[in-house]
Amino acid sequence: MRIIRIDDKLLKKIKKISKKQNKPSLPDQVLDYWLAKDIYPETDITYEEMVNFQNERMERVIAFLKSRTKSQQR
Repeated sequence: MRIIRIDDKLLKKIKKISKKQNKPSLPDQVLDYWLAKDIYPETDITYEEMVNFQNERMERVIAFLKSRTKSQQR
């Protein structure tokens, strides 16, 4: 869970900096750098897609943890 929170904070921070500096393409540029898109062009993903992926991953982890907690209480 901690990794997911750190990722989430980083993504939000990049978006905030982007708005503050009036550079709307900054989040996508950072993401391209993180994913080494120049070397691996098949990793074509937008900032919004990454945020959606992170949210989906977090929801699945939380659901898994809840199901494990419930099964252990029985």
